[in-house]
Amino acid sequence: MLADSTAGLPRQERMLGLAAVIVASFFIGVSFGIGYPAAAFQLTKAGEADWVVGLIGAAPSLGVLVALPFVPKIVRRFGAVATLAAGGAGAAVCYGVLAAVDSTAAWLLIRLVMGGAIAVSWLVSQTWMSCASDEVSRGRALALYVMAFSSGMAVCPGLMDMLGVSGPLPLVAGAVASILSIIPFVLVARLAPSADTSDTGAGNVLKALSWVPVAMVGAFLAGFIELTHLSLLPTAGLASGLDQSAVLLLLTLFLVGALTLQFAFGWLADKLPTVQLTITLAIILSAVCLLIPAALPVPLFGPIVIFAVGGLIYGLYTVALAIVGELKNSADTGPANAAFIMCYQAGGIAGPIIAGAVMSVDSMTGFVGIQVAACLLTAAIMIAAAKWLPQRT
Repeated sequence: MLADSTAGLPRQERMLGLAAVIVASFFIGVSFGIGYPAAAFQLTKAGEADWVVGLIGAAPSLGVLVALPFVPKIVRRFGAVATLAAGGAGAAVCYGVLAAVDSTAAWLLIRLVMGGAIAVSWLVSQTWMSCASDEVSRGRALALYVMAFSSGMAVCPGLMDMLGVSGPLPLVAGAVASILSIIPFVLVARLAPSADTSDTGAGNVLKALSWVPVAMVGAFLAGFIELTHLSLLPTAGLASGLDQSAVLLLLTLFLVGALTLQFAFGWLADKLPTVQLTITLAIILSAVCLLIPAALPVPLFGPIVIFAVGGLIYGLYTVALAIVGELKNSADTGPANAAFIMCYQAGGIAGPIIAGAVMSVDSMTGFVGIQVAACLLTAAIMIAAAKWLPQRT
């Protein structure tokens, strides 16, 4: 998608470009993160069924999945900065339209389109980071990028608590964040990597699904649990008797756990076998999710459990991604990463839809039960894959 055309730039200019991407990723995180609780609160207050809330929670992930194959072609034609600007502007327009409509069908369609727009910003900015960072500092640069994105998501619940959980203000904030994400890219446009004119095709992406099967299943589970929480934790929390402020605090702690624990899991991935660690995390995650119904009504216990769930989900993502990073052939890493993202987004689609449907019968039991079942089922699949399917090296 992008070529490493920044290698000849002075180190100071390369660092300036990377810093701009990191700043932009914070606003991309706000743009991505605020839509989920905004939709959940808005639709729950409107009396929509849990399965409808879950369906609309899954719509952005479907938009990402649909847009993913087209992003490289768009970048090749228009360049990185123009594509990023279009993605940010598209998300801002979608937020503006959401603030003006109250139709559930319109929310579904607009959130779908918004997912595609945000996918552009996410994929191109992450590729920019990979291309422009050098071998010595690439891991740390990508860690700062992920931390900035997670920080943007983490401020969303507090922002909504200040602006109100319903009405147009949270949506206006999402639009403003989308526009602000464009500015850093424009300021360093001359430092952007050039478009890669080669066309790798989609065939290898589909083949890559079988190269590191444990990683792919882990990515699916991470997307399943994360997007279920982002989309439906407000609904489950309200159903358990918590007020809006308490639910927003839980969302904040969920994202803070994701932000603060990933370096610890990265360290574990460097020290322990990644396949076995991924399976272990899936099993531990099932046990922690099982504690949620008993934990939420308890003032201190509930926040600790939700914090741990957020950290475990992102830890699972980090460790599973480390399996992909162990591929020895550099030509394999691009297709494998694309396949990894596809599995993550597939989980993000399935989670809110399935959980929302089950929650229509019983909100808390459905919310927890479907996640525990998903963790145990995927752990079993990972164990079978590790035993019987050869992993590419």
